[in-house]
Amino acid sequence: MPSPVGPAGTLQQRSLTPTGATPGNTPAGAPPPARPGNGGRHAQMARAILRGYGLDEPGATHAVRMLGSVVHGYVSSELTGGFEHRAPHALESWDWIVDSFDTVLRNHSARRPDEGRTIASGSQRGAPMTIEISIERLEGMPTEHQWITTPVTAGLLRGFVDLEATTRGLLPHRLTARARQQIPDDQLAMAEAQPSGVRLAFRTRATTIELDALPTKRVYQGFPPPPDGVYDLLINGRLAAQASVPEGNVRTVTDMFTQTSVLAEGPSGTARFAGLPEGEKDIEIWLPHTEITELIALHTDAPVEHTPPSGRRTWLHHGSSISHGSNAGHPTAIWPALAAAEGGVELVNLGFGGSALLDPFTARAMRDISADLISCKIGINIVNSDVMRLRAFTPAVHGFLDTVREGHPTTPLLVVSAILCPVQEDTPGPLAPDFEGGTPRFKATGDPAERSAGRLTLNVIRDELARIVGQRSVDDPNLHYLDGRDLYGEADYAELPLPDEVHPDPAGHRRIADNFARLAFGDGGPFATKTG
Repeated sequence: MPSPVGPAGTLQQRSLTPTGATPGNTPAGAPPPARPGNGGRHAQMARAILRGYGLDEPGATHAVRMLGSVVHGYVSSELTGGFEHRAPHALESWDWIVDSFDTVLRNHSARRPDEGRTIASGSQRGAPMTIEISIERLEGMPTEHQWITTPVTAGLLRGFVDLEATTRGLLPHRLTARARQQIPDDQLAMAEAQPSGVRLAFRTRATTIELDALPTKRVYQGFPPPPDGVYDLLINGRLAAQASVPEGNVRTVTDMFTQTSVLAEGPSGTARFAGLPEGEKDIEIWLPHTEITELIALHTDAPVEHTPPSGRRTWLHHGSSISHGSNAGHPTAIWPALAAAEGGVELVNLGFGGSALLDPFTARAMRDISADLISCKIGINIVNSDVMRLRAFTPAVHGFLDTVREGHPTTPLLVVSAILCPVQEDTPGPLAPDFEGGTPRFKATGDPAERSAGRLTLNVIRDELARIVGQRSVDDPNLHYLDGRDLYGEADYAELPLPDEVHPDPAGHRRIADNFARLAFGDGGPFATKTG
């Protein structure tokens, strides 16, 4: 296969026939409008064209992006008949690029006097055409079109426990591979792969950043799909931009009790952040806390460097769906992320929706994760899933703490009980969804009279956790207890009620974070910075 670079610094001419066209035969109608979700397919189409030039990876990837820049930044602005010109920042998908390119080939068969480029006319519209583009022209393109592709590797990521190389990208996990082998249900398997607290961190002068990713979105059969997950971009620690990836896989939960689900595969997409301030800056991109996210590549208009170590302490936290971020508006608005920012620490979040159940494999994972501060929020999932009685709960707590202490014998360890949840304070589980009134809510289905038989409620668990920590702290002065109602109690419930009777709203997440930061990181708290 000949080289694509010809004499005088030009790309060799190559015959391009529009899809469905043959010489003398024009496809009926104009190109269809952009179809969301076809970005991956059209990227493959572009690569198929480029394979004709004999380009292998990574050259093909760079050439695909160059093709998009040429079509979008130049052809669309200079050959504007037949389709709408869009500014570069409005670029949404490869679909639009390929359709626009196809329109140019169909509708502009006359020779143009543009420097370095010839569109040779065929005998009829739709005939094969050739394009010649000056290499010098490409080199003079604006900075935002000079893309640098950086593979996503462990060195760019924070807050993950393990990384899995999939056929589509790199998948961050929040449990170790060995722990994942012991997961007994789809609920936790899905929750631990949702990257709550996981973020990219790097230093760059880029003003435009794109992250290619394949999300897996969760929807519930019979209910409207939730909004697309949000990617938060922080500059020097402050939220500066947000984006979403509408494409992706969709996992539909068909049974809310068993969490049985079916998966429909979809294409990857791109989270794009444009118009960022110039100059060197530290960037963090927090991944959607509600979407499994396979990371493919990072594209920037300036080089990327690894962020040097911050020197901040690492806080390892384990909890339920509230810690995972249920009902929070975006990934840096979940209460552990907010509290970590207030406390000036690096977060590793093991908040697992519906799955803070004192699982031994979770304790072993925590044992093996490097951390300076550790907290375990225990109670709500054990009650609302009704998985054990008091007789099993007490030794399970001891066993969990013993395992964590094997790897962190003197690390400050804070045991936190559940926040106020009126439906479970004195009524055992399990919880059941309540659809009366049109808004999903939860109600407890147990009998309060069965507490004497060992059935667990939040008040029973709080009393037992306080007793266990008091007993153990005699020999473990770095073990502490915090009543969750000090984070969100009766006064907070009166002001900021739980929308579904279990999970706080965004304002509730902020309230919990503020109280945790004050009680844990503040003066006299178990996580306070030691001086002297």
